[in-house]
Amino acid sequence: MKVLVQDYKTSKAILIDAPYPKIKDNFAIVKTLYSAVSVGTELSRLRTNLFNVLVERKDQIELVLKSIKNLGISETFKRVINKLSSYGPLGYSISGIVVESRIDGINEGDFVIGAGGEYALHSEYNLIPKNLLLKIPSNVDLKSASFSTIGAIALNSIRISKPEIGEKFLVIGLGLIGQIVLRILNLMNVKTIGVDISDYKLEFAKNYAYKLFNFKEKGLVEKIYPVDGVIICANDKTGNAIRFACEVLREKGRIIVVGQSKLLIPYKEFYYKELEVKMSRAYGAGRYDENYEVKGIDYPESYVKWTINRNLQSFIEILPKLNLNEIITHEFDFENAPQAFEMLKKEKNYLGVVFKYSNHSEPKSVVIVKNFNKFSKINMAIIGAGSYAQNVLIPNFLKYKEVNPLYLITSRPENAVNLSKRYGFKYASVDYLEAFKDENVNLIVISTPHNLHAKLIKLSIEYNKAVYTEKPLAINFNELEELKIAYEKNPIKFCIGFNRRFSIFTEKLKELLKNKDKIIINYIINAGKLNKHWLLDINIGGGRLIGEGCHFVDYILFLFGKPNFYFSNVLNQENFTISFRYLNKMANIIYFSEGNKMLEKEIIRIDADNDSIIIRDFKELILNNKVIFKTSKQDKGQEKLIELFVKSLIEGKDSPIDFQSAYDSTYFTLKAWNIS
Repeated sequence: MKVLVQDYKTSKAILIDAPYPKIKDNFAIVKTLYSAVSVGTELSRLRTNLFNVLVERKDQIELVLKSIKNLGISETFKRVINKLSSYGPLGYSISGIVVESRIDGINEGDFVIGAGGEYALHSEYNLIPKNLLLKIPSNVDLKSASFSTIGAIALNSIRISKPEIGEKFLVIGLGLIGQIVLRILNLMNVKTIGVDISDYKLEFAKNYAYKLFNFKEKGLVEKIYPVDGVIICANDKTGNAIRFACEVLREKGRIIVVGQSKLLIPYKEFYYKELEVKMSRAYGAGRYDENYEVKGIDYPESYVKWTINRNLQSFIEILPKLNLNEIITHEFDFENAPQAFEMLKKEKNYLGVVFKYSNHSEPKSVVIVKNFNKFSKINMAIIGAGSYAQNVLIPNFLKYKEVNPLYLITSRPENAVNLSKRYGFKYASVDYLEAFKDENVNLIVISTPHNLHAKLIKLSIEYNKAVYTEKPLAINFNELEELKIAYEKNPIKFCIGFNRRFSIFTEKLKELLKNKDKIIINYIINAGKLNKHWLLDINIGGGRLIGEGCHFVDYILFLFGKPNFYFSNVLNQENFTISFRYLNKMANIIYFSEGNKMLEKEIIRIDADNDSIIIRDFKELILNNKVIFKTSKQDKGQEKLIELFVKSLIEGKDSPIDFQSAYDSTYFTLKAWNIS
């Protein structure tokens, strides 16, 4: 299938061949018939690359500086280039027909509208979750309906502004959203004034506005004052729009900001008039809430009336009265989408722009990205290709000529294609079963969200393929015990990413502790807060104790073996301690998210027989306050672990980490969560 994406390297829109999406519970696959272009938003994206984002956002600069400190300039530069080499999908508003569904009440053949910048893309087929999908009557004009998400943005801004019959409102900016706002306010019998700098756009609004003015006219304040509310739909970078709004508003008036306008608040106007300003967030309640958008959990209507889905429903109901075909100024065949964007960059006069999909390409679950037939001793499929896989796993496995990159499988079709091209994989897919069914694949590398690890390891056992999995082994005891039973029936070649064992610092630490009797270890992890991260979802990531704490539990067990006594104290899944007691040894893991993120993440302090040893972020080894060993970048053992595992596959030797060891570390981690 064809997907339109932004190539961040060139900042151009390009069409790529991508694999057909895989159906999931509470999702439907939609064959796109029309997709609306939000020209202002999408052209703005195409004029911006990730380098600009790094420069403009202070938080990103801080992360880059921290990365340079820990990883060195070369590795940081490589990771930034990786980001700059990615694809960004475009579009967020479509209409189409359902071809597969796992949503109650949505069936194959239904006409629907779809929303969401992650789902309703400029793509021949889209996988859309139930709360961002709405069944519509077959007699609804599908071309106009494709603008429903944009219409929901307009509708949401009006709901926030709460206009009343008889009030007078000003709409600043008569682009696509402004035109729809104007039409809806007109339906509500609200006296609406429209302002724009373009006579072309003013012309489209003449039948729906109480008055219209060009922003360049003189004496506008006197002509417009007073209004009850102002809705700013302009992308104003000067601050003029909000200043003008303040001047024309009556006392206690309200301003609603829809576009990306610069908010330079005039203090005196706001103070003396007691003005109110609100931001209108996208297309309704539920936006950016994973529970609503991805998991399909709706808000009760009695508590949250206007969700995304209910806004879409309202917009479809009034759609015939809005005459949106009047403002659809350009229609392009989807196969000409890249050329359309190049034209729009130069064009000044446009409003509604739509892509029509008439010649859908054949959907394929696997796309051939690099056509070769060579096979090696190790033919690898990687499942899950997030940042860690891109920066650590793939480069380190592909160092070895014996490793052949066969399948790259990740959740987003365009990402699967981009990464397959970048790293030289033959096949791109979003369906991991394709790799298991291919007899040529003999190594599965797992780097997915944690809830899939046990399932994919069991499939590796079933299909008799070697497996390297990122931690954790499992996220609950049932998964762990089922894995153990399956592995004991068919003990395949296995390894898990407990890499800190293989750091050069660990090697030197073991040497220093060789003749020590009494040892106290305090392993301190300044983890930093996560915000709405899948790791925090117990059912997906297992939480931070299980998902990350297993690293540190494994480290203690590697050094000292199973403890005589074991105790955990959990404040919440981001702040916990775990204590291990041995005959003459004691170890504590102290994990917290409340520290400053610019400080060291990991400090291991070992006090043993009058010596004090500190490993600082796996970059420095300090003995009795003297640095005795340091490296230019962190060495957490990833390279060494993968090297040893690849050699074990090539030479037929034992894996560097056996299954029983991985089982023990996982068992004690799960126990820490359960006994807290």
